[in-house]
Amino acid sequence: MNLSNCCRAAHAKLRRGPDVIEAATQISLESRASPAGGGRLSLTTLPNRTHSDRSIFLKRLLELARPSYAHLIGIFLLGVLSVPISILMPVPLKIAVDSVIGTHPLPSILNHLVPARFAGTEVANLAVVMIVLIGLAILSNLQTLASWLLQTYTGEQLVYELRNRLFWHAQRLSLSAHDRRGVNDIAYRIQHDAPAIQFIFIQGVLPLMTSVLTFAGMFYIVARIDKSIAVVALVISPALMIAARRSSRRVRKAWQGVKSLDSSAMLLMNEALASIRVVKAFNTEDFEDSRFRLRSRERMKEQLRLASIQAGYHLLISFAIAAGSAAALLIGIRHVKMGIITLGDLLLVMAYVAQLYSPLQTISSKLPELQSWRVSLERAFALFEENPELGQSHALHAPVERVSGQVSFEDVTFAYASGTKALEHLSFSIPAGTKVGIVGQSGSGKTTLVNLLARFYEPSSGRILLDGIDLHSFGIAALRQQLAIISQEPVLFSATIADNISYGRLDASRSDIVAAASAAHAHEFIMGLPQGYDTKIGEGGSRLSGGQRQRLSIARAFLKDAPLLILDEPTSALDVGTEADLIASLQEVMRGRTAFVIAHRLNTIRNCDVLLVMEKGRLKEMIWQNEEQAARPESMEALLRYSPTA
Repeated sequence: MNLSNCCRAAHAKLRRGPDVIEAATQISLESRASPAGGGRLSLTTLPNRTHSDRSIFLKRLLELARPSYAHLIGIFLLGVLSVPISILMPVPLKIAVDSVIGTHPLPSILNHLVPARFAGTEVANLAVVMIVLIGLAILSNLQTLASWLLQTYTGEQLVYELRNRLFWHAQRLSLSAHDRRGVNDIAYRIQHDAPAIQFIFIQGVLPLMTSVLTFAGMFYIVARIDKSIAVVALVISPALMIAARRSSRRVRKAWQGVKSLDSSAMLLMNEALASIRVVKAFNTEDFEDSRFRLRSRERMKEQLRLASIQAGYHLLISFAIAAGSAAALLIGIRHVKMGIITLGDLLLVMAYVAQLYSPLQTISSKLPELQSWRVSLERAFALFEENPELGQSHALHAPVERVSGQVSFEDVTFAYASGTKALEHLSFSIPAGTKVGIVGQSGSGKTTLVNLLARFYEPSSGRILLDGIDLHSFGIAALRQQLAIISQEPVLFSATIADNISYGRLDASRSDIVAAASAAHAHEFIMGLPQGYDTKIGEGGSRLSGGQRQRLSIARAFLKDAPLLILDEPTSALDVGTEADLIASLQEVMRGRTAFVIAHRLNTIRNCDVLLVMEKGRLKEMIWQNEEQAARPESMEALLRYSPTA
């Protein structure tokens, strides 16, 4: 399936509405949808802050597992089936010792397996032992196979659902959330922390429950044979539980450090590989190696500290179990000599004691392991703590098919979370179809202005109007459907040229794609490629030149045919010759649209109708060129001061 088909399928799913949103974000969404499909979404986060962190964690965990309840119950029942099989496994050994080697009769329940004329013979008893042993082995292997297959499917399904929900949610977080967390941290939580959900259920909770049942069954059988041995075997249980609980706290804290260092090392690695051209250009391979080695060494030290904690705990478990087994064996030998139990009974009891300690060992070892998986899952769940972008706050107006493009800023101020103000008391009004040039020195608020228009961020105060309607009265999707953006660095995907152009309109036909490429003056170079529009362009369009990549971005904007256009320094990374070729394409795509053009090169904004001169977050000057250029011939020269790279 190519990128276009995948995107169309995803687009169709998103159109299904609030059910998908609720499933993906784990938040309660109340939707009052209008006939046109727009509605008011009231967001109420699932966690109640008055509850403990543990109850919030469990609530989310159970909510995610709900679609897999039937499979989890099946795994549990298969685990329960293993209990009687485990109890019966030592029985053939007891029969062989007592009834084949010794002279004791077969257990009454097995007598009907032997024909009357062969009853009591050594050969018949041996045959019974073989039949029981093989039958139990077959049952055990069938149970193991069925459990393994069901565990694999259920575990992968749990991870699949959680990853999809995390990815869905991450895409709908505000840009400020992405800025704060960083791409690599979010990616690590989705790809590497999310799989912990299958370990918690498949290797943690369910084995614990099965182990409890196994322990109870084994203890009952041992007690029926020899109560003294059962009591001795049980004595070490409280010590193991106390040690497990204390170890769990230390293990959890250590795992938090390991996961943090893992994420940090991944950030360094991704940065170095993503910037490999810069790394090679400055000969800093050794420097990047040293950074990565340092972080990896820190991670290794933390992992070794964690391993030492776990190794010490497992050593304690082994000593305790060995002591308990030795005591049980000592008592059993004495009881055989006293005639209380037979030798076969002793062998059976010691086999049960070993199996009795096995679930205890499982329980006590799984508790610390659960802490590591819980740390990972808490990191993944932390993404759900980030609220998604507000889709709509006041559903006062039905969605508009196509706006005219009149834009007004009314006393707009924007400050980052740190308190630094990027825009202060910004006010202006732009008629529909106007080409707006935005100039100013770096840090003057140019990009922030257009980010607010696209609602990538929300104003701290004031309001922004589109066709006289507050932007908050539009849904996010409805608003951005009115926008097309051409950025300084073209964003292309590792797909075909046709797929990248059709990203502007997922249902576009091939003829529409070709028409958009022709309008962007890209058709000629595309047809010169080996597979034309079906040519794969590599990661980020690495097989194309800068000018070719930018032409594809322009073609994408043509195809979307949005009434509002944002151009964020679209030619600043290109040479003068390539820029001159692209200017005609940009003028073509801006025709009949309201366009906001950020540029440091005056060639890009020379034909704009109005210029917004920004300085330190304020609108210093608003110049209507059709009026001012004649009366103030020095206006263009003055703009050079605000465009230092022109």
